Amino acid sequence: MEVYYFINKCFFETDNYILENAKILKDIEIDIVHGRQDIDCRPIGAYLLHKQLPKSKLHLVDKAGHTSLDKNLW
Repeated sequence: MEVYYFINKCFFETDNYILENAKILKDIEIDIVHGRQDIDCRPIGAYLLHKQLPKSKLHLVDKAGHTSLDKNLW
């Protein structure tokens, strides 16, 4: 299933679709929670999104990686 999504670019029109369209969310209060140790989806992505959303708060979880099943998290 995961391969199907990646082959189809997760069904986004461009590689930076979320960042390119972040302006739609600029007036919404959003909490962005991201694992600092995530090697699949790098924390820089969460940071860049946060910079485009003036009402957002970025929470980087130090011991978290990509899933809630990370042993170091608990």
